[in-house]
Amino acid sequence: MPPGAPDWHLPSAAMPMIWEELTDRQLCELLNDPRQNGGRSLGEIVAHMSTPLVLWGWTPGEGRTPIAVPFSQFLAKVKEWAANGGACPGS
Repeated sequence: MPPGAPDWHLPSAAMPMIWEELTDRQLCELLNDPRQNGGRSLGEIVAHMSTPLVLWGWTPGEGRTPIAVPFSQFLAKVKEWAANGGACPGS
């Protein structure tokens, strides 16, 4: 099913989700690049991860599979990553 989170809009077919098929390092580099992350600082990325839009992934509604990792564990890892300066794997 297509996403159904409030205020979320599907990208065009020519622009898939930007993190699909990225390695861990590539995703980390993307998140560290304000030109690709919506102009966010590390702190703003952490804050974004607790917004209703992101939280929707854990309660996506009927017919959709929720994210398998508990939200508390996910957010702890995001905070740890930010506290370490956004270090990327292999850095």
